[in-house]
Amino acid sequence: MSKALRVPDYLDHILSAIKRIERHVTDVDELGFLQSLSSVTAFGMSDFVPIATL
Repeated sequence: MSKALRVPDYLDHILSAIKRIERHVTDVDELGFLQSLSSVTAFGMSDFVPIATL
């Protein structure tokens, strides 16, 4: 399969990821979001960098 044929698959994957993120952050305020980042870090995903720190 050529790269050109895979582009729609990549875009679909990105769109699906965005939808999952939206489900997780709907009705979450900043404090709740930051606390959830602490939970993510506690589970070993310490390489995750919040956008606000970039």
